[in-house]
Amino acid sequence: MKIKISPKKHIIFFIFLIFYFVFSVIFYKDFGPTSDEWTERRASENLVRYLSQPTTFATMTDSDYRDPIDYQLGHHPLVTKYQRSYQLMQFVLNPKGYYEWDHLFNLAFGSLYFILGYTVFYIAYKSVWKSLLAVLFLAITPRIVGDIPANSKDMPFATMYLASLAVIYMFSVQKHNTYVKIFVLGSIFGLMQTFRTVGFSIYVVYLLYYFYLFWTSRVNFDKRKIFNFLAELLIIGIFSLFVSISIFPWLGANFYANFLALLLDAKEYQNWDDTIFFNGEFLSKSERPWYYLYTWIFITTPVFILSMLGAFPIFIKRLFKDKLFSILFIALIVNLSLYTFLQPVIYNGLRHFLYLLPTLVLISAIIFINLLDSIKKPIYRFVLILLLALNTGTVIYNFVTLHPYQYIYFNELIGGLSGASGKYDFDYWGATYKEATEWLVENKELTHENFIRPCNNTFSIDYYSRREFFLTYGDHSKATHTICDVDIERKLNLNGNVLYEVKRQGVVLNRVWENER
Repeated sequence: MKIKISPKKHIIFFIFLIFYFVFSVIFYKDFGPTSDEWTERRASENLVRYLSQPTTFATMTDSDYRDPIDYQLGHHPLVTKYQRSYQLMQFVLNPKGYYEWDHLFNLAFGSLYFILGYTVFYIAYKSVWKSLLAVLFLAITPRIVGDIPANSKDMPFATMYLASLAVIYMFSVQKHNTYVKIFVLGSIFGLMQTFRTVGFSIYVVYLLYYFYLFWTSRVNFDKRKIFNFLAELLIIGIFSLFVSISIFPWLGANFYANFLALLLDAKEYQNWDDTIFFNGEFLSKSERPWYYLYTWIFITTPVFILSMLGAFPIFIKRLFKDKLFSILFIALIVNLSLYTFLQPVIYNGLRHFLYLLPTLVLISAIIFINLLDSIKKPIYRFVLILLLALNTGTVIYNFVTLHPYQYIYFNELIGGLSGASGKYDFDYWGATYKEATEWLVENKELTHENFIRPCNNTFSIDYYSRREFFLTYGDHSKATHTICDVDIERKLNLNGNVLYEVKRQGVVLNRVWENER
C-alpha cells in the first residue's frame, strides 16, 4: 500500500495532532483511575511473569499465581478468558504502576482514532477538508473521547476494530502484495479478536464486503476468484489464531476446547449476573429490553450525528457505490444484528459496544459530505454548516463543564446530564472517587483511627489518600466516613452527614459522608 504524505498539504491535521498531544500532557493527571484498572494491572503483571520464563509445574503453581481471590477471578494467564496484551504494554512502560502514566499512554494510543479516520477519508475522497471533517466528527463524540484516558479495556478493542476495517478497505482500493496482506490482516485480526470475542465478526464483515466488491465490479461470476479469496481468508484466519495463541496463554493451553468455550461463553460474559439501572428502574439481565443498546446510542450521541444518520435514505443509491461507506455500513449491520438476535449480557450503558461508535460517527460524516455536495445554493450550505457549528459548540460546552468525566455525556434529546439524572447510569467506572478522596484528605484531619467505607473503586481511594487512613471491607459499622457514587448509592441506605458532593452541571455524581456512629 502506498500512501503519500505531504506535510505541507496535511498541515492542519498535524496541528490538530499537536494540539491533541499538548492537551494530553496538560490534563492527563485529571483523570481518575476506573474500576477495573487495578485488576487489569495485576493480571498483566502475572502475564509478564508467565511470558518471561518457561512453563513448568513449579511456575504454574507459584504462590504468586495461587492467591485465592486472583485465582477465582481468573487472573492467572492459564485461567483467564481475557487477553491482556494492551495492559501488558502498559505494565512494561509503567512498571511502578502510576495510574497517571497509564492514562497518558492511553491518550497517546487514542490518537490512532483520528489518524485512522483521517487516513481512510483521504484515500477515499482525496480531499483534506473532507478528511478533517471525519476527525471533527470523531472529536465531538464525548462517549469516544471521554473513554480514551482511563478505559483500558473497551477503547483498545475499539481502536483495533477500526484499524481492522481501515486496513481491509485500504487493501481493497490499492495495489498490494498478497503475502503482505496476509501478514498485516492476520496480525491485526489476531490482536483484535482476543480483546473481545465479538471481534471474530470481522471475518463475516470481510466476507460480505468481498461479495459487495464482486457485485459492484459488474464482472462475470468467477468461481476461481471466489475460491482464491476463501483460501486467502482461511490462511489469514489461521495466521491470526497463531498470533492470538502467542499472546493469550489460556487459548494456547488447550486450543480446541478453549476456543469453543470462548465462542460459547461470549454470549453470557462469563455468566455475569447483576442488576442494571435503565429508565429509572433496576432490571435483571432477563428483564433488560431488546432496545437497551439502541436507547443508549440515541441518548448519548451528539444530535448532529444522529441527524445525519436519519438522512441516510436520501442518498442510499449513491452511498452504496462508496466503498468506504459500504464496509462501515456492513460492519455496523453485522454487529447490530449479532446484538439483536443473540441478546448478549451488556451493562454499564454503551461500554461494551463502544467499538461501534467510530463506525457510526464516520458513516454520519460521509452522509454529511454527500449532503453538502448535493446542496447548490450557498445560503443552504451556510445554514447546514451553521447547524453543525452550533451543535459542536454545545458539545464543547459539555466537554468543558463535565471535565474530566466526559464519558458521562448525554445529548439534548434526553435533556443533558440533568435530564438523565435518576434514569440512567452515570459514573459506572468510578472515576469520581479520585476527586472525592482528594477532597476528604485535604479538608479533614484523618488518622489511622479513621475507617473509610468505599462503595466502589477501593484502590483509587487507597492511591489518592497515599494510604493515610484505613479502608473497611466487611464490617461497615466501623467506618467513620463513606465515599459513594450515586449509581451504587441508589441500592444502599446511607445515614450520616454529607460533607462534600462531586457535581457536574448541577448533578451529583459522588458524595463524601460522615457516618452516624
